[in-house]
Amino acid sequence: MALYSAAHVPVSVVIPAYNEEARIREALASVRAQTVQPYEIVVVDDGSQDDTAAVASKLGARVIRQQNGGVAAARNTGIRESTGDWIAFCDADDHWNQLRLALARTAHELRPDVDFIFADHCTEIGGEITVASRFAACPEFESARGRRVSADVVFFERESLARALAGRNFIAPSAALVRREFVMTNGIFFDPGLPSSSEFSVAEDIEWYLRVLAASNALAIDRVMVTYHRHAGSMSDNPGRINYGNVKLGEWIAEHAERYPAGLAGAYAAHRRNHVYEAAVDDLRTLRYATARAKLAEAQSIRFRLHDQALIALTRLAEMPGADRLAAAMRRTWRSGLKPAIRAIGRRAP
Repeated sequence: MALYSAAHVPVSVVIPAYNEEARIREALASVRAQTVQPYEIVVVDDGSQDDTAAVASKLGARVIRQQNGGVAAARNTGIRESTGDWIAFCDADDHWNQLRLALARTAHELRPDVDFIFADHCTEIGGEITVASRFAACPEFESARGRRVSADVVFFERESLARALAGRNFIAPSAALVRREFVMTNGIFFDPGLPSSSEFSVAEDIEWYLRVLAASNALAIDRVMVTYHRHAGSMSDNPGRINYGNVKLGEWIAEHAERYPAGLAGAYAAHRRNHVYEAAVDDLRTLRYATARAKLAEAQSIRFRLHDQALIALTRLAEMPGADRLAAAMRRTWRSGLKPAIRAIGRRAP
């Protein structure tokens, strides 16, 4: 079945949900508000202890309940249980623009040979849009050197896009759409067994995109079609753990290079210092000085920078007795960069 008709598209919308009764109504409403309607909405209730399943069912979704296994397992259940030709993911706390599926249909019509389509997204934290366009905020999107096939659609060769994603992920799960037969034939499911610890988490979404790109080129809808929400308690609310997860993902890809596009392990190795440094910066912003120092030292072992050595010295000063005001100054001024932070610390330190 082709990905177009007058009013409907053969798309199964898969929504993994765990204790999301308070937020899933708005996500479902945004799917129901599409100018072209999906074939079905499948909510996978991943062992919720609230009324997520009841709310979703009442709002017309097909609900599948399972024991809690995590978001990767929930998405896999949704893939297997879906009956549409295409699968569009939507997290239970995200919202779609009403043209989300209509523009996906347009992209498919332009390049029906492509099995993977994704769109731009914005980020909202606490009701405020903090990133208006993820594509615009990431030079990596432009570095992938896509070829524009219409005003809103960009075609990417798979290996070029994968190398760009090794630098920074600019795809949100709720903005991704994939041909179901492609997933089933190639066995490209989300991996629930990726490494994680208290210090890092390898994100299952970016790892999955990279395996998809081992077998398919991609189309990007260069318009914001999704509002991606970050909130307290979500995985994305701990960016340091995610950024250090990028370091571990590079190691994982090096060990399993045959699963990924050619040259991807080398691309991650080239970006390793940046990923380590960004994780250290996130630790500094949350005043986790010991872990920040360890990561800065690791970054220094890859390539020495005087800037980072100064940061290590500042963290030691901030831990000295009576340095509460120093720590507060660092917290308030870090986002402005190292030099403004040093000036502010000089003014405020006891």
